Amino acid sequence: MPKRIGSPTPSHLAEGGATPGLSATLLPAQAGQALTLSLLTPVLPAVAIFFGGGVEGESIAQWLAVSPFLGLTIGGLGSGLAIGAAGLRLTVCIAAFGYALSGLIGLVASAKVLLLGGGFLLGASAALLTSGLSAVTAIVYQEPARRRFVAMQSATANILGVILALGGAAAAGRFGWRTPFSIYLLFGGVMLAATVACVRRAPRRSAIRGGTVRLVRRGWPIFLAGGATFLLATTQSTQLPFLLEQNGLTSATLRAIVVVCTLGAAVLGSLVYGITQARIPQPLIILFAGLAASSAWLMFGMWSHGLVLACIAAALLGLALGILVPVLYGGAMQVAPGEASGQAIGLLNAAVFLGSFANPLIAGPLRTVAGLSGMMFVLAALSLLVVLIAMFWMREKPAMAMQS
Repeated sequence: MPKRIGSPTPSHLAEGGATPGLSATLLPAQAGQALTLSLLTPVLPAVAIFFGGGVEGESIAQWLAVSPFLGLTIGGLGSGLAIGAAGLRLTVCIAAFGYALSGLIGLVASAKVLLLGGGFLLGASAALLTSGLSAVTAIVYQEPARRRFVAMQSATANILGVILALGGAAAAGRFGWRTPFSIYLLFGGVMLAATVACVRRAPRRSAIRGGTVRLVRRGWPIFLAGGATFLLATTQSTQLPFLLEQNGLTSATLRAIVVVCTLGAAVLGSLVYGITQARIPQPLIILFAGLAASSAWLMFGMWSHGLVLACIAAALLGLALGILVPVLYGGAMQVAPGEASGQAIGLLNAAVFLGSFANPLIAGPLRTVAGLSGMMFVLAALSLLVVLIAMFWMREKPAMAMQS
């Protein structure tokens, strides 16, 4: 049941609790991050050509891809301080404005410094937006409704990611590489308007005393599990395309079908988790996700040809991610109550993007030593290890109170 915000709670975020408008505003909480990473990738070759091609052009394009990761990490680490200093409503408004501004910069700027700065602003704004809206979610919803709603947020992010990534790639081919930035501008503007209209007021709060240290001490298993999960999962972007091409899927269209299977199954996994999380013990859900991920990597390791088997393995991987993402975000919200949950989400986001950023640094040497197929077997074993870590901490229990 939605939590009604009354006088015992210091944050009157919405008069009367979770109104339809507020729920609609909170649904795309994770979408800003998903769009940040999915829309830029298809246009990077065109960005390289715009800057003259060759080594210099490719270097600028790669830095444009990296700059949002850096922004996401810094924004995640600093989200607690921002929320504590400015309050939830103002933080979300600033983040939405920054997200839209980064889109405007990408639409009009030609200087590489401005574009890279816009990419950093995009990532930092996305992290603050997710942290702020997640903190509102933690206040407005109580368990088990909170976990169901977080699952819906994950599904919404995946659905928007699929639709806008495919549509954005097609539009970029027709209208040019700046097209994704128009989507950033539109999304940020809509989120700013929705926040002003639906999040009524959130008084300014001071930062929690010793908050970051205490949060890390209490939530380190989930932060570690989040970073490790995305350290492994990012392999589907950095290494899996090479395996698909090596085993006969040389067409970009065929490889795109495999990616869509992953994203579609992630939507299904999030929805199934939202429906079943109140009926099935949390450790069993996590174990199922881990077995699905491990089976996916094993199938890729043994797979040598054929689109159908690749799609099945990709769907298993997407199903695992669709379950684990709401598990991680829901668990992070239980590390701390109220506004402090935004800082917990920020720390989780920082761990997630540090894991994603570290993937090429680790996967490259591992691929050299074990080969593409051998690397998949290693990932299968590591997936089970991550699940055991998550099961150690992620179990059904009430949120523990922190002193502010």
